[in-house]
Amino acid sequence: MASARKIIGLLNIGQSQAEPDYDFSRLGGDIIVESLCPLDAYSVSQLLEDYKPRGDELPISSSTSSGERILLSQSALASELQNGIREAEERDFDAVVITCTGNFRLDANSLEIILPGQVLRQQAEKHRRRIRKAAVLVPVDEQQKLLRNRWLERLPSGVEVQAFTMAPGSSLGDCHKLGLSLQGMGIDCIIMDCFGYSLAQSKTLKASVNLVLNAKEATIQAIQSRS
Repeated sequence: MASARKIIGLLNIGQSQAEPDYDFSRLGGDIIVESLCPLDAYSVSQLLEDYKPRGDELPISSSTSSGERILLSQSALASELQNGIREAEERDFDAVVITCTGNFRLDANSLEIILPGQVLRQQAEKHRRRIRKAAVLVPVDEQQKLLRNRWLERLPSGVEVQAFTMAPGSSLGDCHKLGLSLQGMGIDCIIMDCFGYSLAQSKTLKASVNLVLNAKEATIQAIQSRS
């Protein structure tokens, strides 16, 4: 008996992109991936004005339809994500994946909400005994301090944590150079704290540092384990 198809919604924190997410497009099997982009309803100028980050919260790294990277308010973005969840429920999706590792308080009546940030944290917890010196990769400089402090709280006491900026669009060559640099610093774990980092980038970094935790990779593994 064939298993039922499962519809997963990628609930984007940015506007629609010309190309679909490559890693999710390869899931195949009985999993269908649909994209939800509530921010498509706004112009870039509206986003920059009405969704600009507040000083007391983590700025969320987002992107426009042209690929320009912008910073948005996490609290303002949450209401748009909630609207996307309602649309997914109306379309009878089985689950939605928020394309961000930020912490969002969202509600759903008939589907599962998958938060990559929580999945990444669970993976780090499994490997906590192996970690002595961690590098947290973030997409923009503005997130370095807040995410370094967040992982200092999450990881065992005594673990050294440093944050580094790597753009999600970085080439594999740049990833390789960064991996070698982190290896030379004695880093034994790389935490890729952005959903925009690809599985190919993760694989490249693993050539230099064995333990690499990638939010998107962890999320895909979680989805496949439930299918």
